[in-house]
Amino acid sequence: RGCTDVFAAYLVDLCAYCGVPPRNMDGHNGVTMTVLRKPRLEGAIQREIVDALERLGFLVIRLQSGLVRFRGSFIHLAPKGTPDLMVVGFGFLECKTARGKLNADQVAWHKRAAELGERVAVVRSGRQAIETVLMWRRDK
Repeated sequence: RGCTDVFAAYLVDLCAYCGVPPRNMDGHNGVTMTVLRKPRLEGAIQREIVDALERLGFLVIRLQSGLVRFRGSFIHLAPKGTPDLMVVGFGFLECKTARGKLNADQVAWHKRAAELGERVAVVRSGRQAIETVLMWRRDK
């Protein structure tokens, strides 16, 4: 099979694996290509990742960091730089847009976690998150 056929088959399999309904279009040389809409905002990417991983049976916890004001007082959340998601038993995921970069607090957190033997990865899509967590599961 040609490269286009293999890529189209991979996307169809990935959609089925994640339970995401694909949008179909007629592709080059009569191949039916699957086109996935790519979220552009970090929040949309996080929702895509949480949904995809939970459909695969992983327990994913959204982490909030920083300080928030509530009813006249402040609540301390996770330390600055803490990744966006924790995949229980596997590691932490920092969600970024295609051009997003880690800030200084995130770089420091990732470095410290790695020194302690924790797995941390920056992911930019549901597909990348799935591949990362499945790799972690294989290596466990």
